[in-house]
Amino acid sequence: MPFATRRDLLAGLAVAVAAASVRAKSAHAQEKLRVGVLRLASSGPVFIAADRGYFRDQGFEVELKFFDAAQPIAVATASGDVEFGVTAFTGGLFNLAGKGALRIVAGQSREAPGYPLVAYLAGKAAFQAGLKSPKDLVGHSIGITQVGSSFHYCVGPRANMGSSSRT
Repeated sequence: MPFATRRDLLAGLAVAVAAASVRAKSAHAQEKLRVGVLRLASSGPVFIAADRGYFRDQGFEVELKFFDAAQPIAVATASGDVEFGVTAFTGGLFNLAGKGALRIVAGQSREAPGYPLVAYLAGKAAFQAGLKSPKDLVGHSIGITQVGSSFHYCVGPRANMGSSSRT
């Protein structure tokens, strides 16, 4: 399966915002939307689309609302504090979606063999001390945005640390 270009992803995101809008758009006025995002590279396509005017070109005036973790974006979307959220899949998101509080309308990224979305970084001292793969994290402390976040998920299953991991 070929990878989409960055422009294809950004155009898809603009279409997803349009699909998520439940209000009828006036032919002459820009529709105002609040979009929940993280200050992370994973929200990069949103920042690029906003900067290049892709939302404006589709009739949307987008206000970016910044969050510190993924799960609060799902809550804000379900409560109406934002009309649209760009975030990771979390247990909380699936719980809200399962109750009909929000809908997943599109994905902005995906993993493919040889192209992982998550990077595990080790400082020089930790690397020299033997921290060379996620499995070497057992018994070490890590930093994540929030328990239950996508980062929590990525460390646990990939490192095979299960519930004994320290976060």
